[in-house]
Order: sequence, then structure tokens, then C-alpha cells
Amino acid sequence: MEHLLSAPPGVLVDPSGEPRCAVLVLSGSSGRLEADRARRLAAHGAAAAAITYFGGPGQPPGLCEVALEAFTPVLDLLAARSEHLVVWGASKGAEAALLLAAADERIRTVIAVAPTAYVWANTGPGADRNERPWRSSWTRAGQPLPFLALVNGWEPSAAERGADGVHGVDGVAVRGWYEASLAAAGGEQVRAASIPVEQIHGQVVLAAGGDDRVWPSTRFADDITQRRASHDLTTMVLTEQNAGHRVVLPGEAAAGGVVGCCGAAAQRLTRASARVCGMPRARCCGSAHRDPRGDLRGHLRWYLRDRARPRASALSALSALEPAACRGTPTIGRLPG
Repeated sequence: MEHLLSAPPGVLVDPSGEPRCAVLVLSGSSGRLEADRARRLAAHGAAAAAITYFGGPGQPPGLCEVALEAFTPVLDLLAARSEHLVVWGASKGAEAALLLAAADERIRTVIAVAPTAYVWANTGPGADRNERPWRSSWTRAGQPLPFLALVNGWEPSAAERGADGVHGVDGVAVRGWYEASLAAAGGEQVRAASIPVEQIHGQVVLAAGGDDRVWPSTRFADDITQRRASHDLTTMVLTEQNAGHRVVLPGEAAAGGVVGCCGAAAQRLTRASARVCGMPRARCCGSAHRDPRGDLRGHLRWYLRDRARPRASALSALSALEPAACRGTPTIGRLPG
């Protein structure tokens, strides 16, 4: 059964029986509503909600100074359906998921796909319709969270520009922009903008691709793991060297209309990610296709535009997760990449 949500706007999908867990699904800065993913999770026993958190009525038009309290109503709805509350976020949605889990002890599992260890600047206009000056992506109690700004004047390299000098066949990456911005930030800035992942007491699952051209998600995953390890907390880290930024699960349609399937590495990841929420193994036909738009919009002029070619999904080794993850406290630990 589906319920339309208004604050924040989205859809809540209940399974036919008692929920195995309750999942909040967050997209990245594309702003897409992951309704099909919520339906897929509900079909396998999870109560699942997909929402938009910017661009809607009463929301900032871009991912700029989004109030973290705006997620509370839907978290309340989900928590009432199952005590095993999960937040599954990708890219900027992973940034939000980690911040929410650090502040809300009800969240038992956070799945951060293409994660970041830091709060970054806005990726679109704020309530004033301006994109500059740089501002935090998030606020709490009305105050912007400390963030890392993107350096001005960055230009992609010739390799990043592609053959046409603008986008090329595979598109232009902005990973170098984030790497340059992190390198330019002072130590105190980096410390202030670090997401307090040591405050997350539930299960933390990170999935990152070595071929992520939007930002260095594998490095960020390592930063998160090290910070948690310094507080004697374990983290499940799943990487695929050939994986990119945007994940398309088996049977899901990419933005260009391509139906996602998965190769060997992708199959492991998508199976395992689904099993976090109690979903059975999915069958797929042998290749992985990613959303050619990537997951950044707004102020970024360059987009991740990959060809629809066989490539590992960014969600692979999650197959090591126990199916009981939605029914109790799972055992977690670091997996080899």
C-alpha cells in the first residue's frame, strides 16, 4: 500500500505483511525521487519511504542549507512501523544519512553509497535563489553546519574534458575539484567539517567505487573507517575498483531509460545491499549500466556521463551481510576490498 507524503514530499510504501525493517531512501543532488526503489524494498518486506528534501514546496530550490530536522517526520513514520530503522543514502544523500544517524539513536543501520566523510558546500541555490557565496548544504537548529567550500577557478584536465574539449565520450568528472578543495582546506576546517561518524552506534555500511568520477568516495570511506576505528567502532567497507558513482539495482531503470542489471561484482553488491533489508537474492542478466547523468546537478556544469557499457556496480560485496540484519543486531567488520 502506498501513501503520498507532503512534509517532506514523497511516497511511503508498506509491505503486505509485518515489515522486516523500515528504510528511508535518499537520492543525491540529482534530487530524484527514488519511488521505484522504495517499491522494490516494500515488495520484499520492508516499509520504505522515498522523499525529496530540496526543490519542493517550502524547501530550498537547491541542496543548500537543508534543515536536518526536515527528515524527522518521515523517520517518525518509519520508526512506528519497525524498530529496525535504516537510512540508505547515495552521494549527497549518503552525507545526509550519516549526519542523521549520528544524531538519531533510533537509526540501527546506515547504508552510505558513494559516501563522503565531510560536509560540503551547497550544490544549487538557497532560499534566496543564489548559488554564491558558498554555504553549507545542511543546517541544524537553524545554524549551518561547518563545511568545506569548493575552490574557485578549478578547471578539469584535458583527460577530464574529453575528446570534444567539453564533455567527451565519457563525460567530464569533477572528482579533481573535490580533491583540490580538500587539499586547499586548512586542518581546522577539515576537522570542523568532518561528519561525527563516531557518534553512530548502529551498523555502518559504506559502498564505494574506485572509478567514482564525482568525488573520491573510496578515500572518504577510508577516512570514515579510520575515524570510527579510533573510537573502537567497526565499519563495513565494500569497494569495487571498477565501480562508479551512481548505483542502479537489478531491474531498475537508469535516467536514460536503460534497465540496470549486474555483472559478477555488481551482483554481489546488489544482492548484499538488498539483504540488509531482508530482500532475497535477485537474478540479473550480466552487465551493469549506470545512470548517464551521474548524481550531481545544480551549480556543477560538468556531469558524470558514462557510456552504457559493462561496469561493476557500486554496491558489490554487501553479500557478506547476514539476512538477519533487519531482524536483530548484526555482526559487522571490515571486509577486504
